[in-house]
Amino acid sequence: MNSMYPRQDRGACGIKGMGSLLLSALVVLSMVTTGCFAAKLAKGEKGTDVTGIQPGVKRANAEAILGPPVRDWTSPTGIRYSTYYYDAGVPPSIPDAAAFALMDLISGGIFELMATINGFPLHHTTDGMVISYNDRAVVLGIFDEFDELPPDGRSNPRKWKRALPESEK
Repeated sequence: MNSMYPRQDRGACGIKGMGSLLLSALVVLSMVTTGCFAAKLAKGEKGTDVTGIQPGVKRANAEAILGPPVRDWTSPTGIRYSTYYYDAGVPPSIPDAAAFALMDLISGGIFELMATINGFPLHHTTDGMVISYNDRAVVLGIFDEFDELPPDGRSNPRKWKRALPESEK
């Protein structure tokens, strides 16, 4: 074919520059999708907000936050104790976030898409606590699951771990 115009590469699809356009679109898609789930893994996720549970709170209010107890017992001194388990959230994990971001980049965003569609499981942690109540169902004390429990069931006000303000997350 002798033509006066030089032949131009039209790519596999027959459209000029289609290969580079497809590659550019794939890179942009990867950049847009990468980081959504990876950022979530790096930042962690808050669990149940238990800061409202303090001595003096009614049992109904504590159970509205924690759910029903997994174990109840009464001490020889007449103090009622209940053990609760609750969702303590997802701790931040930089290695998991980096691995997820890498897989997302390698797959061109498909890994992120599949995690969104199928619901990628997060590793929620569970924490336990024991709460003591008086005969009027009022919280006397809050203890870690394996603390030694005092005979009178009383504790000082609980100093919960400080939640980060939104600006620091």
